[in-house]
Amino acid sequence: MKLVDLNKKEKKELYTLKANYRDNIKLYRKQLLAFNILRSYILSSILYTYLIYTFKCITTYNVLVSLKQRITLTNSA
Repeated sequence: MKLVDLNKKEKKELYTLKANYRDNIKLYRKQLLAFNILRSYILSSILYTYLIYTFKCITTYNVLVSLKQRITLTNSA
């Protein structure tokens, strides 16, 4: 289907959907940047000896979970 085949209502809806998509992409990029900044902050604030437990972590959440598991094991022993 081509743009010329659409009526005015369909064109308006298409433009609205495209605008919503662009807004969602902008929001996603801001959130991704915030998570990357958070990850950098976490990694810069932990002890050097704990860094090895974060090397294979892909997400910020995985980093936090890995650190929590390691620190919990250390503190309970």
